[in-house]
Amino acid sequence: MSLIWRFLICRKVLAAANAAGVRITHILTTHSHWDHAGGNLELLSKLGEGVQVVGGASDDIPGCTNFVKHGDTILFGQIHITVLDTPGHTKGHVCFHAECDRSIPVVFSG
Repeated sequence: MSLIWRFLICRKVLAAANAAGVRITHILTTHSHWDHAGGNLELLSKLGEGVQVVGGASDDIPGCTNFVKHGDTILFGQIHITVLDTPGHTKGHVCFHAECDRSIPVVFSG
């Protein structure tokens, strides 16, 4: 992926987080393809210490700091996320099943 594309992805993500008034603490990455993981390193460099890049243990995800496998859980405040192994698109592709009290569960599939 070109440096310009990575820069634009990073800029858009940071602008959206700023507009929403949120701090990015985790980057959930479903698989290693450039259009899903290509901005990880740039985001890490802009966000600084303490940010985790979460991705499948069997995939080669750029900047990954927290390798996960089927059944692992992540907690973001009230949001409970369970990792689902979904190999096929890539060897280590994962999905993230998220639930929060009184809301409809969702799956982030990438």
